[in-house]
Amino acid sequence: MCDNSNNMNKLDKHKAAVKDFIETKGFEPTALDFDSSNLLPTARTIQRTYGGLRQFRLLAGLKTVDFTTGQARTKKAKKAMKLSGEMETVIFQRLLDNLGSKRVSSPARVFLNNGKTVDFKIELNDKILLVDVFYPTTKPSFIGCVNIKNKKYSSKEESFYQYPYEIILVCLNKEVMVNTNSKLRVLNEDEFNKLCVLK
Repeated sequence: MCDNSNNMNKLDKHKAAVKDFIETKGFEPTALDFDSSNLLPTARTIQRTYGGLRQFRLLAGLKTVDFTTGQARTKKAKKAMKLSGEMETVIFQRLLDNLGSKRVSSPARVFLNNGKTVDFKIELNDKILLVDVFYPTTKPSFIGCVNIKNKKYSSKEESFYQYPYEIILVCLNKEVMVNTNSKLRVLNEDEFNKLCVLK
């Protein structure tokens, strides 16, 4: 038989932890926050005690019950897209300032008979770099982006270029980067800047 008083004590304790988290961080915790923050119980603890994060959020009276759908997800995606676009513009301007418009263009085609494009084309002395930049907000979204981009550019189609080229992925949020089995080279922004001698 379940001891409801024990679960109520846990609920009060866990609600207090979430309240402290919100006061400290300024936002309600997501599933990733439960596993990464020392202010909160682990997602596994919440799963065992309440049957899941959704149920706990309902019991705790949080505003957002599910971060994977609806306005919460849309708001997060829009924020990441806006930030990515702004950072991409800054990088492109630095490329133009350092390398000139004859060596840098945006966007750039990849394949001869296909409309797939990358964000930038950079002509270096020994090869062409085709650059796809992205801003993932979490480690799982980083892995997902890398996997999708590997599929996108793995075509056996004829190249648009006669010279040797390399497609590289540039992650603009190095905090979420993890090792992957990417066939394409994945760089953070600092590594990319060094490669292209950008300041």
